[in-house]
Amino acid sequence: MADVGKRGDRPSDREAPALIELVMLDPAPAPSIGAPSATPRPRAPRPRRRWPPVALAAVLAVVIVATVLGDAGDDGQPAAVPVSTLTPTSIAATSIPATSVAPTTAPATTAGSPVTSARVSLGPGPVLGVERGWTLVSFDSPTLQMLDLDTGKSERFEFDIRRFAGATESVIVFSDRFVYTQHDGAPAVWSQRFVDKAPTILINDASIIAASSDAGRFWVALNQAGVNGEQLVAEVDTSGRRHNIVAVPLGLQVTGASAAGLWLRGSGRIYHFTSGGALQAVAIGTTIDASRTGVLYDDCAIAGPCTLRVASTPGSQPSSSNIGPSALIETARPKFPSDPAMSPNGRWLLLYHGVLDRRTSDQTFSSFLVEAWRWSPDGEWLFARTSFGAIAWNLADGRQIPLGDLALAGIVAVTR
Repeated sequence: MADVGKRGDRPSDREAPALIELVMLDPAPAPSIGAPSATPRPRAPRPRRRWPPVALAAVLAVVIVATVLGDAGDDGQPAAVPVSTLTPTSIAATSIPATSVAPTTAPATTAGSPVTSARVSLGPGPVLGVERGWTLVSFDSPTLQMLDLDTGKSERFEFDIRRFAGATESVIVFSDRFVYTQHDGAPAVWSQRFVDKAPTILINDASIIAASSDAGRFWVALNQAGVNGEQLVAEVDTSGRRHNIVAVPLGLQVTGASAAGLWLRGSGRIYHFTSGGALQAVAIGTTIDASRTGVLYDDCAIAGPCTLRVASTPGSQPSSSNIGPSALIETARPKFPSDPAMSPNGRWLLLYHGVLDRRTSDQTFSSFLVEAWRWSPDGEWLFARTSFGAIAWNLADGRQIPLGDLALAGIVAVTR
């Protein structure tokens, strides 16, 4: 079988194998528009590469076979991937369980229902159920509000916020006014009546210590020393008149007012100081709180186990009573100025999480924390500030009466 090719319209030489000539072209770059034509240079002869027909036929056969196999396997579906190169991944069906929210109920307490923060409407008529002749005074520097607990009526005064700057820490409320310490240079005691009028100064160079057990009086520390350098304190009334002036012995500090004078402490000991200047040793321990009823202290200064006690002076000799283990009884600690933790009648002790009835030793737990408080004159009602607002809490029967958003700095109960 002879190969026939065309080369100059002549039969190819049958003596030599037929060759196919491939010429490698190197196209010259197109000249840019407007550029001058370069002088043509003679090209060097290009080498010619000749492929044997057998090799070319083999390449064409491989291409044809690959094309036929591709057409035979194309049925409209993608080609399978080899298992060795792809790991099949399966995703489990995920079902989301239905979520149910349990209804929320307020924790039950022995003190009654939690206090509500809703707006409170008081009166007409006695807020506490019966008339007691009390007025609740709220004071937070710019606002003075008085709530008559017998009628539910209230009066409100707005002051310049700069007038009583820093005064809320020392305020003592009386039936027709409140007194406070103004620290503008040397301290001075001022009086503000329950009217929108300018305050009046009572005592220069003095600062308030505590309310006295005598109605209409309070104790102040004078900015002067005694003969031997003692701290002088005085009992004064709302007009500024001084009734008693005593010198506190060196090394002792005033912790509060008692029923007949002052409570003092120093060097791990507790003393009672009468209005006449007589000093009595009461107990050894750490003072926790002081009130007209007695001084609350921890006797851990002596030896363990530690006991919480109350020392009082019912007569000429002081007495002490046991409350319970200090580790199990945590007294309330106010965030803002408040009354003592012990009630005026000595029955109730306000705790961090409730109250303790000293008469029965029973504890009543509350569902709220008391941030500030004031006792009623008879000691049976606690006017407290909580995170839900102010309340009147009858500790004997557990009633809680919401009083609204009264300022906690000056919640006090006074006899009209």
